[in-house]
Amino acid sequence: FKPHVVAWRLPRALGVPWLAYAHGWTAETWRVRLYNVLERRLLTQPDHVCAVAPPLADALRAAGRDGPLSVIPNGLDASPEPVSAAERAAARQRFGIDSEDCLAVAAGRLSPEKGFDLLLAAFARAAADEPRLRLLLAGEGPERPRLEAAIARAGLERRVRLLGQVPDIRPVLAAGDLLVVPSRTEGLPNIVLEGLDCSLPVLATRVGALPDLVHDGTTGWLVPAGDVGALADGLRRAARAADLATLGERG
Repeated sequence: FKPHVVAWRLPRALGVPWLAYAHGWTAETWRVRLYNVLERRLLTQPDHVCAVAPPLADALRAAGRDGPLSVIPNGLDASPEPVSAAERAAARQRFGIDSEDCLAVAAGRLSPEKGFDLLLAAFARAAADEPRLRLLLAGEGPERPRLEAAIARAGLERRVRLLGQVPDIRPVLAAGDLLVVPSRTEGLPNIVLEGLDCSLPVLATRVGALPDLVHDGTTGWLVPAGDVGALADGLRRAARAADLATLGERG
């Protein structure tokens, strides 16, 4: 919101065009929700706006944007080499994951819109039926104390690890069998591109551009946002699937 206020003033003063970007919005507090309303109104003004996903472009049109508007998805430089068996084994050893475990991984800012509280609730249900399930969650943020308390309440300390902020996400992804993206809202999350680059199948909510990235039943599974039961079912399905590697390679 604040950079757009500055940009709203500068082009007039400098006589240059204004190109703006829309990456998505969160809604964790009343102040953030107010900023979002103001930002959408401001984004009616630029000479051109780029959004990372069609739902964001639709939201801007609904807010009154009638000028040029492009959808340009996020991109990723593909790794020169896929994750090898040796890299995978080393990564799993680093995190203490046995070869027979089914490891779900997730990553992102520990904030409400990312839905990691929903993931922990779903994992607790699925883990009761699937003793092979493990979870690594990489990231830092204001929700960490609540997530730690949820792990303790469910008695999952030996099966769930909060890694904090990591300098390189590839070892986490290389160790995993499944990437989980439980977001309540999204634009086009880079973590999915990174997971697909590491040949991971993806269990994700049906928000933002995620349906464009994850082909349900082919490269992973899509579930409704906020549905803990569906997320738990997805984790169970992954733990029992014999073709996880094939789904990841398709991705």
